[in-house]
Amino acid sequence: MDPGARHASLKEIAALHLHFVAVNSVPSELLDEHERDIAKRVIGTDLAFVLPNLRAARAAAANSILARVHRTQILAARSALDELSKTWWIAKRVDLDADQIARAETMLGMPVPIFVRAASALLAFAYMSDAPGAVFMERDLDAEFLAKYEVGQEDLRLAAYKLSTTRDDVQRWLVEIRARFREGIKHLVPSPLLTTPLLRLDLGSGPPYACPSVNHFVAAVRDRVREAISQRGRTDADSADLYGERLVDYLKAFATAASLNVLDLDTIEDRTLRRADLLFFEGDSVLIAEVKRSLATGALSRHLLYPEGIIAVFSHLHGAYGQCQATFARRSWRATGISDTHAAAVVLVDEPVGAEGAVFSDLYGAQTVVDLPFEIMGVDEFENAIGVLGTRRLVELICKKWNEGLRDIPLLVYARNVLGIETQIVEGKRTHLEAEERELFFEAGLVPRNFPAVWP
Repeated sequence: MDPGARHASLKEIAALHLHFVAVNSVPSELLDEHERDIAKRVIGTDLAFVLPNLRAARAAAANSILARVHRTQILAARSALDELSKTWWIAKRVDLDADQIARAETMLGMPVPIFVRAASALLAFAYMSDAPGAVFMERDLDAEFLAKYEVGQEDLRLAAYKLSTTRDDVQRWLVEIRARFREGIKHLVPSPLLTTPLLRLDLGSGPPYACPSVNHFVAAVRDRVREAISQRGRTDADSADLYGERLVDYLKAFATAASLNVLDLDTIEDRTLRRADLLFFEGDSVLIAEVKRSLATGALSRHLLYPEGIIAVFSHLHGAYGQCQATFARRSWRATGISDTHAAAVVLVDEPVGAEGAVFSDLYGAQTVVDLPFEIMGVDEFENAIGVLGTRRLVELICKKWNEGLRDIPLLVYARNVLGIETQIVEGKRTHLEAEERELFFEAGLVPRNFPAVWP
């Protein structure tokens, strides 16, 4: 690096990256409103430590909005097939009560297993079509094809309908943007194709649907299934908590498949204590992991255009990191013989995480000396990163980033753009998902291992 050069800030990286999707600024008048609202909302809360003044509140608003646009408009285009396999792994293990099952079926229009298999069949249509992305569904679908996916013709048609957007839908979306959003913010509103990734063509002839992006399709199905199986029922057990428990189980299964050392902290700590979920360890390095279903509770993680969403995400991340700190302070693992000369923490979120973690890290680190360097990552990125680096090197990388004062840069950006680490294929990452792959992906070529995960 040129001795006179400096590392780009998060805002500069976001502005450069988002320039290519015509999003490179947040209107000043919007930030004026947001900084005052955020500053008022955090008074008397734990979050006041992270956002102590109007300047911090304004930075939170500006960078959170840019990060949210990056997550919804760009990260969805990078979704991988194994994310659908992971969602299916968890869905099969969440023990829903009768009321929750009914709610899930209402949301999806059919039982969860049938919806997942129907979505996989539609994905096969789009992938294997002579016209890439075209979803041909003749009046009488091939019986062998339907039997293979264990779905009926009506299931397939209903799933396609539920996952599709019409030209009129897009037109209404544009009209709503013009009516509800001021100039300078209209381009920040995500497209309906993020949740309904099929285009209903209504051509009279030719394919009835088109799939513009397989990646967006995977992301939409993943998110729908996760939402459906995380609804609250009438029993004492909250299915969102059950989902979180299964997510921890999933990470333990992943660690076993990847030959990583992992310790479930529930086995060595009192469950009444504030604590993290897992401890990854290698040599004298430990990585404390707290696992979260989403960036914020409920649907608030989707509303980073608004102060309540920004505060909800920051509060959720602040609490998650606090759990890691509490675990680190006790160091209960020492009684099992695990050494912790080098330590770091990760907050793992089961949805794509762009720069939101770096925004929080930057503002948090500006207020205090951080004795436990940390990173906020999506579960999928974490699998890829630790699959390439291993626990020791991942801890080393997180600590190095913080020691160099680059807390406002996501780890992936730091590894690739600052350190120049070459992209590597993640080896042996998916062996724990082989059963799910066999159940979902039958068509030649449409197998996740044919689309290798990479990092950074």
